[in-house]
Amino acid sequence: MKQLNQNTFHNWSGQRRVLALALMLFGLAAPYGSAQTVADLFDDQHVHDIWLDVNPADWKTLRDNYLADTYYPATFNWNGRILHNIGIRSRGSGSRSPEKPNLLLGFSRYDSKQQLLGLPSVILKANNQDASLMREIVAMNLFRRMGIPAVLEAPARLFINGEFFGAYMLNEVLDEAFLRRNFGEDTGYLYDWEENRTDGYRFEYLGPDPALYSPAMWSPKTRKTDPDPANIEAMVRAVNFAPDADFEREVSKYVDLKQFMTYIATENFLADFDGVLGGPFGMNNFYFYRFAGTTVGQFLPWDKDGTFSWEGKSIFDGVEENVLARRAMQVPELRKTYLDALAKAAALAGGPGGWMDGEINRLYYQIRGMARLDPNKQCSTAGVIHPCGAEDFEREVEIIRLFTRERAGFVTAEAIAAGHLPSTLGPGIE
Repeated sequence: MKQLNQNTFHNWSGQRRVLALALMLFGLAAPYGSAQTVADLFDDQHVHDIWLDVNPADWKTLRDNYLADTYYPATFNWNGRILHNIGIRSRGSGSRSPEKPNLLLGFSRYDSKQQLLGLPSVILKANNQDASLMREIVAMNLFRRMGIPAVLEAPARLFINGEFFGAYMLNEVLDEAFLRRNFGEDTGYLYDWEENRTDGYRFEYLGPDPALYSPAMWSPKTRKTDPDPANIEAMVRAVNFAPDADFEREVSKYVDLKQFMTYIATENFLADFDGVLGGPFGMNNFYFYRFAGTTVGQFLPWDKDGTFSWEGKSIFDGVEENVLARRAMQVPELRKTYLDALAKAAALAGGPGGWMDGEINRLYYQIRGMARLDPNKQCSTAGVIHPCGAEDFEREVEIIRLFTRERAGFVTAEAIAAGHLPSTLGPGIE
């Protein structure tokens, strides 16, 4: 890696001092200490500082070729923990940007034994499609409160070669380390959903060829040499063709149906326009994990910056279009699970002054300094990513505040109108 000359070092040091003063004026100076655990790394109670030293020519090439997945060497520093010779690359799909790239930091890319607190990699998410920066982190927190494992996230300032580059979220990767932390195992089948149909897919049966389902859509992230696509084909076949009377029994061989109903209820409470129930693009943004030694799997949330779309979004939006959701909703006990989960999400989130309102205010005061000073901030309008600024951040925060004030009441009323009985929620939830 190219060595820093003295003049460059002094210039960067001066910029760092100016930035540090500006950030302190916003009350954002991050505490430093001897953090030792993954929980410390993703502690969202303060803003983390991530320092990357990378050859300027490599950094320029990464940004110029932001659609490529090419790795470049860098030195990583967080909280005094320094890892040399890590690999960094651009990542993402529709959110990729040359001005503010999302980054995958591969600690073990060039040294298979090198990890950070047991993690082989982490993600720095630019939130180019969420000017508020906080939709996904709040959504993942709610998923966990609903009993659904979700990746950990924390706000972070990214410094490139000593300069403040932008406001990011530090994200856990959904990988074997995640599986061990949440399920105590990592030898099952983990699939990342990768849509490849322009007309959208919603659990339809495409035929008996397993290759139509995996790796084409259910993309293997573990056991890549033996992804067992036949089990996926059997799952989709059961979802589509199991007789009504046998639907729950037959599909439960492949899908934890009560977990699925809680999952889609949480997504619909959050008004996710780009999730399992999809929008115009069909199913999207989830992982699926089939447990070791079984044929049964669970859905896991991913990429939730499309949440908080509209406080008046119907609780049944997308259900009829999705074969699994539609047929599961016809089973009375599963429909009850869905409505109960919606009401629980509403109760946990609360309205004005509730938990979610408090989370948004807490995060706002944590990140507003770095968000307003971000020199490379990007936003998305009608799917087009473009430069934006502090006013866009403030406007988006107000949008999600409005959502939070009104969503719980709207969802609770719709759930009751659909047959939910509040008394079924149990103590402490109503």
